[in-house]
Amino acid sequence: MIGWSSCCWLFLPYSPCQSTNDAYPSAAKIAVVLKHRPLVKEMKALIKAMRCKGSEFDHVVKMGRTQLQDAVPMTLGQEFKAMAATMLDDVEILERVIDQFYTLNLGGTAIGTGLCADERFASTAIRHLSEITELPLKSPDDFIESTGSTGKGAKRNTPPLLAFLYARVMRGHDVIMSFTQN
Repeated sequence: MIGWSSCCWLFLPYSPCQSTNDAYPSAAKIAVVLKHRPLVKEMKALIKAMRCKGSEFDHVVKMGRTQLQDAVPMTLGQEFKAMAATMLDDVEILERVIDQFYTLNLGGTAIGTGLCADERFASTAIRHLSEITELPLKSPDDFIESTGSTGKGAKRNTPPLLAFLYARVMRGHDVIMSFTQN
C-alpha cells in the first residue's frame, strides 16, 4: 500500500504483536471498499445492457425451463429482463452493506483482546489508513466480536452470493442459447 512504511513499520514498538486475524481482514475490507464503486458501475452497465437485450428479444419465444426440463413458453426478452432484475437486487445489497466494510479490527490482535498491542495502535493505524485511502475507516465497538466474525451476515455472504448468482446467470445463458427457437 502506498505510504504504508512511512506511517507504520512492523518493527516499531507498537506493532510487534500484530496478527493475521486483524491485519488480513482489514486489508481485504479496504480492497472491497476501493473496488466497490467500479464494480457497481459495471454492474449497472450490465443491467442496462440486459434490459436492452430484453426489449430486443421480446418477440423471441422459447420454452421456459425448470430443473433443465421444459416448463411453459416465455420470451427470451422476459429471461433477460429477469436476469437484469436479479442483478439490480445484487447492486442494492452491495450498496446496503458497503458501510460495514469501513470498520477495521486492527489492534484486536489474535482474538480481539488487543493483548500485547500498544493501546495507541488501533487509533494510530486507523487514522493513518484513513488518510492514505481517503476512506472513513473506524475501529469496531467490540474488537472480540469483530475479530471472531467478519460482522453482520450480509457482509459475510455478499461476495460468495454474487459469485453464485452470476455463475447461475451464465449457466442460464448457456441453456437459453441451446434451447432458443426462432
